[in-house]
Amino acid sequence: MRAFLRDHLSLAVISGAVVLFVLYYIVTSFVLYTWDGFVLSNVVGVAPQVEGRIVSIEARRNQPVKAGDLLAIIDPQPFQIAVDKAVANVEYAKANVADAEEQVSVADADIVGAKAKQADAQLIKERIAAIVGSGSVSEQDLNNAERDLDTANAAVTSAVATAEAARRTVTVRQASVKVAEAELALAKYNLSQTRIVAPAEGVVAPFLARAGDFLKVGDPLLAIVTDTGWRVVANVEEQYVHSILPGQKVYIRLASDPWRIHTGTVRSLSRGVSRAKESENVMPYVSLDTNWVRLQQRFPMEVDLGDLPQRLNLFTGADASILMFVRPQSADRDTPSDPASAAEGNAP
Repeated sequence: MRAFLRDHLSLAVISGAVVLFVLYYIVTSFVLYTWDGFVLSNVVGVAPQVEGRIVSIEARRNQPVKAGDLLAIIDPQPFQIAVDKAVANVEYAKANVADAEEQVSVADADIVGAKAKQADAQLIKERIAAIVGSGSVSEQDLNNAERDLDTANAAVTSAVATAEAARRTVTVRQASVKVAEAELALAKYNLSQTRIVAPAEGVVAPFLARAGDFLKVGDPLLAIVTDTGWRVVANVEEQYVHSILPGQKVYIRLASDPWRIHTGTVRSLSRGVSRAKESENVMPYVSLDTNWVRLQQRFPMEVDLGDLPQRLNLFTGADASILMFVRPQSADRDTPSDPASAAEGNAP
């Protein structure tokens, strides 16, 4: 009797396990559930555009801010000195242009004088050449007149060349003014960047920076959690990826609001993940390892929350779990990922 009960109990246990496995397989074929999700919003990192020592931090942790609100101030004195120097360089460059333009005026006056002497020399030569045979002037007088005309011609050529050189100097010095003005604009911009302001509206996340810290360009100062782009990112197992389409309804449970179920819609599903953590800056990386088991590959799915962010305070990074009903995709199901392909398939 005991043997009979033992044999039938073993059979019952095995049968129950098989039934449970089949039920689990059937249920998971139509129901997607994952606790591996989290709430996310657009987080804007704030970093200085110039390096220097922080003289004051105006922002406070968890403080609401608007775009343009002052967050911190970097020591402006070195940048003010740079602006003053750039202003002096602009004035110096403009003075050089004025000096060069004066040289052009002088050169133009020299041309007028040289041409007047050239005209006199030409007239004297012509007069002497007309009477050289009369005996009142000699051939030497004619030679001297021709020499004086050559000298006058050379003086005109030299004066014209000097004027052209002076004009080129003006062009070069005008370019120097533009360079100096560009350097002044950059110095003023750098000075303005010593006042670090909020790039967007949101809430200041906790930060570690202190007055007196020295920051280089790009060093993180703090972050602002904005009220835009709220979504849930859930890592779903790859067995479901062909059954997920944008717009599908999703049921969401937030760890920060555990007693209510919210709804959302699928925004998108990542078409790929990185297999190595080193490449996570290029593609998302989803860890597959726990302390004792390797999980199935998972792909990030983004879920729109509709008007939930307006009705409920959300916290970026908070845990979330999702549930959705899916239909296993058949081999002949047409789900083109390219809109052009979809349009082509619908064409008559």
